[in-house]
Amino acid sequence: MKTLIILGSGFDIDLGLGNSCRDFCKSHYCPTTGNQYWSDFEGTLRDEVIKWYTDGKQDLAAKALNELWQVYVRNISWFFTDKSDKFKCNERACAYKFLKRLSPTCKTKVYTFNYTNPYEYVDIPQLKEFTYLHGTHSRDTFNKDLMVMSQGHEIILGIDECIPQDGLSNPNIHALVKKNHPRYKDTEIVYDLSKAHNVVLYGFAMGKTDLGYFDRFFNALKNNSYPCEKLYYVTFDKNSFNDFLSNLKENGLNTGSIRLIPVYTKYGSKNRKFRKMLRDI
Repeated sequence: MKTLIILGSGFDIDLGLGNSCRDFCKSHYCPTTGNQYWSDFEGTLRDEVIKWYTDGKQDLAAKALNELWQVYVRNISWFFTDKSDKFKCNERACAYKFLKRLSPTCKTKVYTFNYTNPYEYVDIPQLKEFTYLHGTHSRDTFNKDLMVMSQGHEIILGIDECIPQDGLSNPNIHALVKKNHPRYKDTEIVYDLSKAHNVVLYGFAMGKTDLGYFDRFFNALKNNSYPCEKLYYVTFDKNSFNDFLSNLKENGLNTGSIRLIPVYTKYGSKNRKFRKMLRDI
């Protein structure tokens, strides 16, 4: 495989969807405050589950965590529905140019951690299939109250298996684990990372709850045992890029000797590095 593309919430934000975590936190849909990234909600939930386990696995506390999780899923779905109704595409955005570049003939595979299908919002035909790792939110439900109410069932938001099995067997906690969601499907992302010559991470913050997909990849880069030659990290500016590096360091990961190329969308789609990345797709 020539190139593997992985999309995060920064891609949607660049496209103009306005569904950033910051927007959510400022809205009346948000039940808590203090989160900077979508992955932070899962991180907060993860920390609370670990605390629940170490504090004695009380049933009432597990039920409260399950109820908080249900509020997250439902309210994030409602928030996306509301934003869908107000969307205006930014055709000058790097994300828009990126979508126009994708075609059936380019030797790429696209995974997305987002819940949205960007082709529902732009005038570009979907010529490349995306693999959704955590479910989807459909735009065409925003005027259908009953369907909006059920949208949360399509979203896979939760935690990894961060505690021993005797805690995960609690039915309230069991439901929080992403792999236990009825819509969860195993994908080939770990295998594809081991075969790609170029990897593009577009607007992906690398949150702790998603590290399970990538730890083998970064450890292989450190040992030069994967064929990856270039890793493009697409984000708004240098501060966001440094946040990504900090997340890796915090979790004991690094990119080894691989050629790591930051691409900043603040400089637009005519930026040399962005154009070079498109040629590698």
